[in-house]
Amino acid sequence: MIESSGKTTPQVLKKEELENLYLKQKLPIYKIAKKSNFSHNFKIYELMNEFNIKTRNHSEALKGRPMIKKRSKLSSKILNSIEAVTLFKSLDLSSLKTSEEKANFVKGFADAESSVTIFNNWDNKRLKYKRNYKIAIYNSDKDLIERVQSILSSLDIKSFLYKIFPKNNFGKKLKYELVISHKSLDRFAEIVGFNYPEKFEKLNKIIGGE
Repeated sequence: MIESSGKTTPQVLKKEELENLYLKQKLPIYKIAKKSNFSHNFKIYELMNEFNIKTRNHSEALKGRPMIKKRSKLSSKILNSIEAVTLFKSLDLSSLKTSEEKANFVKGFADAESSVTIFNNWDNKRLKYKRNYKIAIYNSDKDLIERVQSILSSLDIKSFLYKIFPKNNFGKKLKYELVISHKSLDRFAEIVGFNYPEKFEKLNKIIGGE
């Protein structure tokens, strides 16, 4: 069905239809959204919550999932760290009402204040190196980083907050590290992600299982 404006009307999904697409056909969220003419994945997640349909775990979600396509252009301007934090501190985070607004805020913050690390750890049980990775957001403002964690939680993205003590007390502040849970990486990639090219590529490798 096409509206007079030329936009496609989203399909009204019933619980049985969504269960069939997600649980039986094992389609990823973004494909269900596209198939049902939704402009954003959040609508599907909202329906799943409403119908009490549990999301697949990280390994299940990766099965049959294509690699994230590389973006030819940045969708927004990348600010340097100082500019970004100054901007974010001036924002009224209570004004972020929708899931899309919250995700865009975290994406901008993570572009400026995060790291994506892929490394190898020695596994004593298997006697070989094991590939590991970490996505972490850093900041010295405890209130700000806790609000970012709260926003992530509202998006159903689990994270852990740690203190990073300076090696010496001369001219250095205590920093906070917000680490995205491995179980939430797939959801972070699909809902938040990055605009910053290098971080985007590393996230692509993690989700693609490279």
